[in-house]
Amino acid sequence: MNELLPEGSARRMLPPPAWLIAFTFAAFAGLYFFQSRHDLLYQWMEDMHVYARAVHFFRGGTNPYYSEMFEGLRFVYPPVVLYAASGVAAVMPGQSEWALVAFIHLTCVLLAPFVLARYYLRAYWFTPALAMLVLLAESRFTGMKALYSANVAPSLYLAALMAAMPGIRKNRWEWFYLVVLLAGAVKITFVFMLLFPLLAGRRQWLQSIATGAGAGVIYAAQSKLTPALYAGYKWAVLQQVKVEHQYGYGVFGVVGSLDEKLHRPLGIEAYALHGLVAGVILAMLFVLRRRGADVREPSLWMGLLVMTVIIVNPRMLHYDAYLALIAAYFVLAVVFRLDRWKLIALLVILYVPCLLVPHVIHTRLMYGSYELLIILFAIAAGIRRLFRVVDPPAVEALV
Repeated sequence: MNELLPEGSARRMLPPPAWLIAFTFAAFAGLYFFQSRHDLLYQWMEDMHVYARAVHFFRGGTNPYYSEMFEGLRFVYPPVVLYAASGVAAVMPGQSEWALVAFIHLTCVLLAPFVLARYYLRAYWFTPALAMLVLLAESRFTGMKALYSANVAPSLYLAALMAAMPGIRKNRWEWFYLVVLLAGAVKITFVFMLLFPLLAGRRQWLQSIATGAGAGVIYAAQSKLTPALYAGYKWAVLQQVKVEHQYGYGVFGVVGSLDEKLHRPLGIEAYALHGLVAGVILAMLFVLRRRGADVREPSLWMGLLVMTVIIVNPRMLHYDAYLALIAAYFVLAVVFRLDRWKLIALLVILYVPCLLVPHVIHTRLMYGSYELLIILFAIAAGIRRLFRVVDPPAVEALV
């Protein structure tokens, strides 16, 4: 890929000086530890507690889906995950499997900015050091929440992003389809990653549909082979989403949380608005792809794809949003043609309003709405930029 140049200019966008990145990193790290001491003390690796207790109950002969696991959280993964995790626990000594899981999780979260900067966004000014700073300084420290929560999603995302590299470069997607199939067996929302071969590959419709259908077959098979566990799995998901109102950060989540704040039942408008927003974004991306936007602005295109595959997830949470926020920062910097100290200013500008969120939004359930606005604004700005720089449909669609 060619490195991005500011539109209408021959000069290269330059990264901030190393001393400014280091100073800003130290400032945000201090602010994080000042604001988030409680999280570090009491919520470190909170999702791992859920996994560990679920496996413990399952190996003891108890259906774990009907038990609260940790701090109001439930185990909301299909039975195949229980069997796989129990098999690993059976062959590893003591509790060492959880130390391994923690190591993999921390490694994957910290590698994600490097992978995005080096292999996806690929601009001279967007160095791995700057990408790591963005991870630390995301609004409401979303990236740090993803780090300490220990949810399995970041590991699955990194595996999918790395498996997609041969597809993006050479249109070889076999490993990517395998990773997405396995990730979809853990979390069905990972089938949205199949937008990558459709919007960054060539002639991948049949393979993508087959992979999505394969994930569906895995779930259907579990409902037949382990009906009691699968019924518990469905109950736990409904309990956590509809009864405990953990709707997430996405369009569906914000509308659902607004219904809850107004003491209304979850309505069809949450589903309809999410579908409308996702449909409009996807329609515009397919039009832009037909006009050759992926060739004309490849790095900007990849930034939009990273945000899109995450925001179409109806229940986007912090361990999803942190990747989209890195891409959103990149896209906004390109659109507004920022470099050097202005890149740090953008990071501060994006962060500062989140300090007002608890004072403006008086319910914890809607705190993700600010992050959603950043991502939607970046998608809109990126799409507008691409429509301005690409010609009308003069490039044949290669799908």
